[in-house]
Amino acid sequence: MNDAPVNLVNLTPHDVVIDPGDGTPPVRFPASGTVPRLLLSQPSRQALTVADPARPDAPEAAVALPLAVGATWRGIDPPLPEPRPGVLYVTSRVVAEHHPDRTDLVWPDDLVRDADGQVVAARRLACARPIGSRGAPAGSGC
Repeated sequence: MNDAPVNLVNLTPHDVVIDPGDGTPPVRFPASGTVPRLLLSQPSRQALTVADPARPDAPEAAVALPLAVGATWRGIDPPLPEPRPGVLYVTSRVVAEHHPDRTDLVWPDDLVRDADGQVVAARRLACARPIGSRGAPAGSGC
């Protein structure tokens, strides 16, 4: 693993706090103001009839709920920044996983929640593939 420091650019809509919980002080990465979002096609719509959880054996209590079917990925807006040496981009997991060719995308992982269930930190970052270029040696990155 390469121990050279990298710069993290936070492409999420909120600050990201990494708190490993091992005595290492938490680190806050402020939101950059750029938030790439996946663009999806309009799905077809169907109705899904579901039983009322309060009366699961009462067919007359069933409710028809809308169900979106078949939305497909059309792109991303705004586009992800171009890869830069020494820079990793913090995105949502879904954005990172839709760009399997990018080895510079990470996301917050192992989330820490407060008593109200709100995310207050992550214990680590995660990535889909080793960080670095296509020719990166095995074991480099995360």
